[in-house]
Amino acid sequence: MHVDHLLRLDRLDLSLVWGDEALLGREIAGVTATDLEDPERFLQPGEVVLSGLVWWSRDGAPDKTDRFVSALRRAGAVALLAGEETHGHVPRELVDRAFAHLGTPACHLLTPTGRTVARTGGTAGLSAREAVEVLRGGRGTTLRVEAEGTDFDTWYLHLPQEGRVPPRVLQEISELLGRHRRRRDRRRAARDAASDRLVEAVGAPRADTDRLRGALASCGLADRAAYTVAVAALTPDGNVGADGVAALAEALGHLPSVAFAVARGTGDGAVAVLAHEGDAEGEVRERLREVWPLVRGCRPEGTWQVGVSMPVTAPTSLNTALAQARHALAAAPALAPPVAGLRDLGGLALLLAGVPADVRDVYRTTVLGPLLGAGRGSGAMLLETLEVFLAHDCSWTRTAEALHIHVNTVHYRVERIEVLTGRDLSRLDDRVDLRAALLCR
Repeated sequence: MHVDHLLRLDRLDLSLVWGDEALLGREIAGVTATDLEDPERFLQPGEVVLSGLVWWSRDGAPDKTDRFVSALRRAGAVALLAGEETHGHVPRELVDRAFAHLGTPACHLLTPTGRTVARTGGTAGLSAREAVEVLRGGRGTTLRVEAEGTDFDTWYLHLPQEGRVPPRVLQEISELLGRHRRRRDRRRAARDAASDRLVEAVGAPRADTDRLRGALASCGLADRAAYTVAVAALTPDGNVGADGVAALAEALGHLPSVAFAVARGTGDGAVAVLAHEGDAEGEVRERLREVWPLVRGCRPEGTWQVGVSMPVTAPTSLNTALAQARHALAAAPALAPPVAGLRDLGGLALLLAGVPADVRDVYRTTVLGPLLGAGRGSGAMLLETLEVFLAHDCSWTRTAEALHIHVNTVHYRVERIEVLTGRDLSRLDDRVDLRAALLCR
């Protein structure tokens, strides 16, 4: 058995920190488990060393790390499998020691929308917009880290100092990132299945508490203070597919304080369940508005829209939150960028956003159709007059000023509108009917 064979065993749940092709191809002669700080005398050449890292502590960590790693090298060990149970993670000092031969070139690992996945220590951070400009500007050296899935899943390794890093080092870093990414992509299938189950449970006609709690737990979202639902669609048909799921996930990745699961919903495009502390709905909307143009920049041929619900505190209220997000999504096209929450809507716009499109079409045609039948030029003129008249609280004088016509002309046109529609614009109910029909256009 060779070292790279271990990485192919999913049941071991191993993540590769470092190992070039030559090292991964070395044959394993045996296995030794140890938590000694200097285990050299107990090791044989060709062995894999298992360590829970009990020997490591923050006090004197660099010296202890060098002593342990040097002992493995002198003994001829072929690999170290480091456990996370003792410290909850592999200590950074040990990871850095594994990369010591590469040096520390200034670099960023970026997504297509400018989200920083990682950067080397001491390297200045980049805002999302700055990172996108860097990727598009062609300055420095940029390596593409291929990934399975959509364009939104691609990573870019960017080094601002062109020519300062030897090609061999760049190749080693790129190979390492590629292996890490491929392993990450293989694990994503299980996460995607859990997200599918959660979105299906949220969209069920009747809330099943046990099912919802189990689905949230499978996605790592259980027992959170609050939840928000976001729905994304792509016009004109609202069908976003895998790209829409990846696009919404990438946008939400710019919110570090929010945990989420995204999947394709029934008839909704992409649906995301967000878990957070307190009322973060406003933060979610504002941050999505900031990054949405960057997301759209990756696929400019489509028009992306997002609806965001109000926060809810109980899993059983997630179905209500989904309905709210759909409601807001219907109003999103009127905003720029098209990201809407219920707080963005008011009056009749809020009510009509939740009415099915085919119902709005019938209502608009029924109420305003006679005006359109008055003739192409006349109908458009009457619709404009009606809209301006209602917008100016049915003031004859202000309507005339806004349209640059005589007041008598306004009286004539309004009388014509009343005759054609059968409504009396001196009555509040009829004014509301006509205003609602205009909003349904």
